[in-house]
Amino acid sequence: MSELITRLNCSNCKHVSTNVIPVMKSELNPNGGIKDQTKEEKARARKVRLITLPGKMNVTDKHWCNNSEVDQWVTKHMWCRRWEASGMINPK
Repeated sequence: MSELITRLNCSNCKHVSTNVIPVMKSELNPNGGIKDQTKEEKARARKVRLITLPGKMNVTDKHWCNNSEVDQWVTKHMWCRRWEASGMINPK
């Protein structure tokens, strides 16, 4: 049986590394997502619709997203179109 997932975010996506790195407040946008640092990151974020979820969240760490289309730091208060978890069912 798979773990029950009640909220879709980067922290429970299979593409996100398990290594936890402390995040500096200067890296975060006001809601707790990572600010885009380069033009390339911004372009990848737009392509996969990497968003910071609504509402403010106290975020203390970041994780690397290993999906080649994302390929950048994310926090538990972010989500994108490439989100996946084991046991999920896709429409056929």
